[in-house]
Amino acid sequence: MNAFCSQLNYWAVLVSTFAYFMLGWLWFGALFGKMWMAEHERLGKKIEMKPTSSSMMLMMGSSVLGAFVVSAATAFVVYRFGVSTAVSGLKIGLLTGLGFSASTMGVAMSWEGKSLKLFLLDSGYPLVGAIVSGIILSVWR
Repeated sequence: MNAFCSQLNYWAVLVSTFAYFMLGWLWFGALFGKMWMAEHERLGKKIEMKPTSSSMMLMMGSSVLGAFVVSAATAFVVYRFGVSTAVSGLKIGLLTGLGFSASTMGVAMSWEGKSLKLFLLDSGYPLVGAIVSGIILSVWR
């Protein structure tokens, strides 16, 4: 672990964290926001469009923290596999995004009775985020 920490490109982790966070803003905003809210409303859950400032800070903080954890974990996987190309980073992102995020969300959503569309919207974000992180962290070592 000491070798990993001494070789870690902290700037790459921070940029990866920012990219992952901004992807969420785009994903659940301009790209698929209306569709995502409509799917939740179909299930009887109303998404608050104007949260309070304290709840917004909590949501934003937890989103940044989550993006940082994904980026740091991806950096470790990149380090352990010795990955240094964009294609290899993409493969790491697919492996972690499908293997951990999408599969776990799929199991939970099957029990919750959510639609395939909502599953694709919810699991697509961490999958694409893991791919972006994998590429950034593999190329920028």
